[in-house]
Amino acid sequence: FDSRGRFINPQQVISLLLLHLLRHRKLKGAVVKTIAGTSLLERIAKKYKLKIYETPVGFKHIAELMLKKDILIGGEEAGGIGFKNYLPERDGILAGLLLLEMMLAENKSITALLKETEKEFGRYFYLRKDLKCPPHDKDKVRARLANLRKRKSFLRIKINKVEAYDGLKFYLVDGSWILFRLSGTEPLLRIYAESSSLTKTRRLIAEGAKILSFKQKGARRFFSKG
Repeated sequence: FDSRGRFINPQQVISLLLLHLLRHRKLKGAVVKTIAGTSLLERIAKKYKLKIYETPVGFKHIAELMLKKDILIGGEEAGGIGFKNYLPERDGILAGLLLLEMMLAENKSITALLKETEKEFGRYFYLRKDLKCPPHDKDKVRARLANLRKRKSFLRIKINKVEAYDGLKFYLVDGSWILFRLSGTEPLLRIYAESSSLTKTRRLIAEGAKILSFKQKGARRFFSKG
């Protein structure tokens, strides 16, 4: 949480930590994110000319790459973050210490750091909606997801690209995206979305739930307005 009691989500944390490792610790290496991760990491990696890898959901996939490649930082949507020159495993204590180190190096609050990041790289609003999906409904949901591949747009915004190696992710021409994924550990269908507007992200989640005939009761908010 920041000084005003607003939740700082894992997408924001990993983005700040990447900037800290680059700017203050002067480290180099590739970045790893999962298919459910924020596009902000791609923007940062592009500016600093870093290679970025994308994996299925689950830190085990990130850890495998950390053992094989020169990875600076790897993070997943749930908050697990791993670092170069350390164990290829999640470490929340180290992440917290590095975040404090960044605040000291910049002599700024985390709120100020986030505002500067937004100013430099744009605003990213990330939401996730968890929908109950009992095992006996999974085949029906998979069939609905298969039919989704025929769509040409969401919110009347054209689809630019589709990825289907872990769930079904639609990239829209305006830079926003929506991902549908059955959980591998819980009886849930998760809908993730990200855009430059909180309202648009909420609408993407709502449309996704409506298309799949799920009642939409609000999405878990991961990105605050800043």
